[in-house]
Amino acid sequence: MTIGAKVEIHFHQQEQASVYLESTVSGDQERVAEIALVAVLAIRIFSNLGANETSDNLAKILLNLAFMTSAINSGVELIPYPGQQGRKVFVATMQMTSETFVSNVTSTGFNWLKTGYAYYGPVSVLILVQFLMMKRGQTSRPTSDLAFPTCLARTCGLCGELHMARRISPLTNHHQLAADVILESCHHFLSAPAG
Repeated sequence: MTIGAKVEIHFHQQEQASVYLESTVSGDQERVAEIALVAVLAIRIFSNLGANETSDNLAKILLNLAFMTSAINSGVELIPYPGQQGRKVFVATMQMTSETFVSNVTSTGFNWLKTGYAYYGPVSVLILVQFLMMKRGQTSRPTSDLAFPTCLARTCGLCGELHMARRISPLTNHHQLAADVILESCHHFLSAPAG
């Protein structure tokens, strides 16, 4: 079976964003796909930013999330997706089978100098985490959703660790790094029967 998902993070204004998320699967596989998108996006943002104070600060926030399973606040107002593209957009896609993992991240709305990327890139990762915690944080949720915050927090922590260890660069295999993070953080969902 193929697990696929796509997320679009639209910045309509500097401090107002929406998220559009779609998946080819449901149940636990959908949860894995959502968590995979966080790993894919975070790893690419770290790679694009390089090792600097901005990326180190994002890594520290993600490392702190590894110990927190409650909702976070990105500092940006999340609005329902209005059906129109934002001024700045980040799109992350992933497709996974038992043998392959393929991902891609693109961004639009930036000039050739990528002015503003150091703000919007890290915030897009935090928005996605905030959105997923809100989505899966309902009071009447399936039993498998109880493990979701822990798996998501672990994914954040692993991505932060990879950056701080300087294992993410434009020359590293982002697909493999993301797949390794998902295997380690989502083993509960990956070993459970589909549903």
